[in-house]
Amino acid sequence: MNNRIIDPHIHLFNLQQGQYHWLKDQAPPYWADKAKLQRNFSMSDLNPGNQLQLAGVTHIEAGFNNREPVLELDFLAREIARETRGMPYCAIAFADISSATSQFNHSLEQLQAAARFSGIRHITEGADTQLLFAGPVADNLARLASQGLIFEAQFELSNLKASRQLASYARSLPNLTIVINHAGLVSEQDFTQWQSALELLAPYPNIYLKCSGWEMNDRQYKKSWLDKVIATAVQYFGPGRVMLASNFPLCLLSCSYADLWQNYRQLELDSNLWSALSFDNANKIYRFAISPNIS
Repeated sequence: MNNRIIDPHIHLFNLQQGQYHWLKDQAPPYWADKAKLQRNFSMSDLNPGNQLQLAGVTHIEAGFNNREPVLELDFLAREIARETRGMPYCAIAFADISSATSQFNHSLEQLQAAARFSGIRHITEGADTQLLFAGPVADNLARLASQGLIFEAQFELSNLKASRQLASYARSLPNLTIVINHAGLVSEQDFTQWQSALELLAPYPNIYLKCSGWEMNDRQYKKSWLDKVIATAVQYFGPGRVMLASNFPLCLLSCSYADLWQNYRQLELDSNLWSALSFDNANKIYRFAISPNIS
């Protein structure tokens, strides 16, 4: 089995340099265990464990400074270069997908001047799902598509109205790469609706699903839950449109980084499927051009 992996969903924190308002005690989410995250996290914390080698990462915006998101990209350029001596990485920054087109374009211009910028994420969970229906979104996504940039979508796929809206964007913008974060925040309670969303989204080859964030809905999730969700994702999206990821450091709310990747490795995946989900698909989607795995 191939032992090189790409982790397409990590966050690095430096609390002295960034703002991270969401990590403060007085700000949502009001998690009882939030204190576990209120410290600095760096590349040196990423050790996937026995016989696995981390070959590249995608850093997802972490609220470093949402007013000036380019500052997070500057921080990453310094941090990753200092710690890894050149590990391949790319960066997904924050941008308000619902903002006026002129403002959105200005934000993109600033971000595109930064190193390793690959796309944007705007979390639209819960009540914020309404932002996906805002008037400027279609034009803003079209701008991303024209620049070859990725849109990372994060909301509950069980909200079928929102999933239909995402499908409509994928249909009208076939050149836009859309990556759904955290397997669409599926839970045991909404699994049937989640399956319906996958069926709705599966026909669009420009939509990908990133399996991570298990701790977001259940800190005590079981390995059998990973098996069920990942197998269902592959059933609907095929082996070429699903990725495994960590959501580090939030994964630490349930288990260590190494334990998570070892749990993935122990899934009932044949060698080709493991390679696709743990390396090949991320290598293609995020355009790393890292040398293929060596068995």
